[in-house]
Amino acid sequence: MLSRTLWGRSFLGVAAAFAALISAQACGGGSGDGSTSDGADAAAECGPGESRPCERANAFGRCAGVEPCVSGSFGTCDAPEAALESCNGIDDDCDGNIDEDSIMGSPACMPPGSLCPGRLECQEGQEVCVEVASTEEVCDLIDNDCDGDVDEGFRREDGIYLAPEHCGSCNNDCADVHPLAITTQCQLLPSGPRCIATECPQGTALAPGGLGCIVLTTRLCEPCQTDSDCSTAVGDVCQDYPDGRFCGRDCGASSLFGTTCPRGFVCVADQCRLPPGSSCTCDADDSFDKPCDFTNATAPDRICAGIEVCDRGSFGPCVPPAETCNRIDDNCDGTIDEGFVDPITGLYSVDPRHCGDCGVDCVALFSNPMVRTVGACGEVDGELRCVPGCEPGFGDANGAPADGCECTVTSAVDAPDFNGMDANCDGVDGNVTRAVFVSSTGNDANPGTRDGPVKTIQRGIDVAAVTPGLDHVYVAEGIYDESVSIVASVSVFGSYSPDFSRHDPLGHTSVIIGAAPVAGKLGAVNAIGITSGTALVDGFAIRASTTPTPAGNSYAVYVLDSNDSLALRFNRIIASPGRSSAPAPNGADGLDANGVARRGDDARVAAAQQCTTETTLGGLGAMGSCAVQGSTTLVNTSGGRGGSANCPVDSQDEGSGLSGNPSATGGPGGDGGYGSLLVDLPGGSGPCAVQIPRSPPAPPSATEEGLPGVDGIPGTDGAAGARCVANRGSVVGGEWRSAAAGRGTGGQPGGGAGGGGASGGIQIQGVYNVCTDANNLFGEGIGSAGGGGGAGGCGGFGGEPGASGGGSFGVFATFTSSPSALPRIDQNIVERSFGGAGAGAGGGGQPGVGSGGALGGVGDPIAEGSETMLNFIEPGGRGGDGGRGGFGGGGGGGCGGASVGVFFNGIGGLQTAMIRTGNTFPSTGGAGLGGNGGPSAGSPGPDGSSGLFLEVSP
Repeated sequence: MLSRTLWGRSFLGVAAAFAALISAQACGGGSGDGSTSDGADAAAECGPGESRPCERANAFGRCAGVEPCVSGSFGTCDAPEAALESCNGIDDDCDGNIDEDSIMGSPACMPPGSLCPGRLECQEGQEVCVEVASTEEVCDLIDNDCDGDVDEGFRREDGIYLAPEHCGSCNNDCADVHPLAITTQCQLLPSGPRCIATECPQGTALAPGGLGCIVLTTRLCEPCQTDSDCSTAVGDVCQDYPDGRFCGRDCGASSLFGTTCPRGFVCVADQCRLPPGSSCTCDADDSFDKPCDFTNATAPDRICAGIEVCDRGSFGPCVPPAETCNRIDDNCDGTIDEGFVDPITGLYSVDPRHCGDCGVDCVALFSNPMVRTVGACGEVDGELRCVPGCEPGFGDANGAPADGCECTVTSAVDAPDFNGMDANCDGVDGNVTRAVFVSSTGNDANPGTRDGPVKTIQRGIDVAAVTPGLDHVYVAEGIYDESVSIVASVSVFGSYSPDFSRHDPLGHTSVIIGAAPVAGKLGAVNAIGITSGTALVDGFAIRASTTPTPAGNSYAVYVLDSNDSLALRFNRIIASPGRSSAPAPNGADGLDANGVARRGDDARVAAAQQCTTETTLGGLGAMGSCAVQGSTTLVNTSGGRGGSANCPVDSQDEGSGLSGNPSATGGPGGDGGYGSLLVDLPGGSGPCAVQIPRSPPAPPSATEEGLPGVDGIPGTDGAAGARCVANRGSVVGGEWRSAAAGRGTGGQPGGGAGGGGASGGIQIQGVYNVCTDANNLFGEGIGSAGGGGGAGGCGGFGGEPGASGGGSFGVFATFTSSPSALPRIDQNIVERSFGGAGAGAGGGGQPGVGSGGALGGVGDPIAEGSETMLNFIEPGGRGGDGGRGGFGGGGGGGCGGASVGVFFNGIGGLQTAMIRTGNTFPSTGGAGLGGNGGPSAGSPGPDGSSGLFLEVSP
């Protein structure tokens, strides 16, 4: 097993092309030609004749080149595109070797003018069919001499093997089939060629149909009185013994039994008998074998022959002869050829030396100790035939007959491993009988066998999940654009060669590129609720998809509520960036006050010499109302009305302007002026009148002029929204969510202005009738009314908070309740990417402007020089201006998105230190930057925190 460090370095080297491919996808394609430079800026200035190194990378390899300087800038990289190695004398995949593996497995071919299959080789960039030398023809089912005919001289023209040494097939020798026979022949029967015995030796007889030689029975050592009591037909004679007479057995030169006697007997006078001192009754010192008879268990009327052993004083049971394959019940148990015939099917399939029928010897046909092969009896096209097999402990992993059983079985249980060892010699690293096979060139309508693989990994998993006995999925090299859901008790292994003969994570890359996330498949690989059995994901490059959702997360491997029944091993897990979001919108601007304040009435002469009810009216204040953020009630911001003037009274003030709204910020109204008492001057040459001292005297600050209304107070600025600071975020509904930032609050409305005060009126005593009308001793002028106050402007709304960036996760594991154990995550390379940047917050809204106040009324409208009593009345006070609204507060900036290699949530007190040390985390990626706070002339929002950046979360 390779060390973790070596695995990491090797895998990074072999998968460099894939890394370049996915980097281009992640960055939107770069320069468009797939080239990169050694850290230099492609737009950097350069001089004539200058160049710099560059390279192109794709799924087949990485090729070097240069970027020449063109018009002061580095131009296009001239490196070639790497391609699959072919026999052309070129290093197509740019690995430093030429034409290597261009002809995989040296496929067979036919050299011109030859009948012998040759071997295809790549020579000097050309595919050449190299002839294999012919040999003398032997019976081995191969055209050895390459004349177009197989096994000529050993079979007939119709293909039937009838030679006694090759009966029915090569090397099936009839002499071996019937070892007791003197002569044999190969006879063509309706069932096919079969060896038969044609002549049998002494002591045996030819079985019916020539199916063998049957040992003849004798009455040796049976009690007798005369020769007729013995088997005289085979030459047995009654013999004298000290304790009686017993049958002998012919052992003369012409005996059917031959001259050899059974154990314990000697040949005396052409008869087998016991030595002197021995007895057929089996004395204490005797030891010999003698024939015996017994009754067939299934046929009581049938007498069967056996051997009875005398062992020092006692006879053992009558033992029948051993059963042999000859279609005869040798052991007389009522069953023919047991041990050679399958009791259920009735077929001769138990013994490879009698395959399909007695004497069809597969061992003799295919056994070769030099290459560890043996003959086996197998079913081919529904018939029993001899097939090549392997000696115990060996297997033919490569399927090539030339090298026989080249593979040594080290284990009957063969799980795919990093070193690609085929422990059970079935041709793959793993177990063919428990696997579904997947190839990017397959078809999901296929059964998923090695010769008929499915196309997608998910189809392979689904087939294994519902098929008894299947719990592995073997995936060939290639790119698989799909998101995969793992199933309990089904393990998935990548990094197989296209024909599945080799399993090598360093030489073959099976790439999973996740689809856009959907419910139930948020990651490229998904494991949900894996809590039983074993589900192993091994030997893949797993690339996360990039979510199209603003502020969305990206997961390469998504795990929910799965314990140590799930394992991730020897994978290269590549995260994709989390998504950023668009900047948040600004708060709405406050509305300007658009109500118009009205001007106060001008002063006028009273209709009566001494009025009592006449008046001049103050101008109306501008109408206004404002919505306030967070409230449904409108705020009244109208200006105050101007003060009105009544019939004048000396030393008494006129009406003051009303205060603006609301009461807290509205401006006070202007004070009204004091009235005056005037008298005509004599002579009529002016001035028209003089003021009579008041009684009682007016205050020192008294004035006949109406005072202006006070401006409204500007609205209070809104507060800034809180920034996002909790960058670890939380898990909501099974997905990572960053903490939220705060929204800015709205500014308050500005106050309405106060109305202007009315000016004081005058009373005139007409002594000389200069200022008053003719014949009028008295006259009164009503003061000018005050102008209306302006309305307050509305406050700006607070800016919206910036959204936090999406997270980027290599492995994301979350639990709804604390697990008993964590998933096994070991020996992986986990490449982090970038968390999404936090979005900038919205700015605070601009305040609305208050409207202006109106002028107060004036005195005499007649041109200067024409003096009347109205010339002595001052103008009414002007209404004040409405206050502006407050500035809206800026929103708080969002946090940057997290970037974590392996993220855990809800694991209770379980520790993750072993996961941190058991995997490799290259220096890639980074935390998302925090978003900017929203601008505001009042209270700008603060920036958000940068995201979390960890190898393994706590």
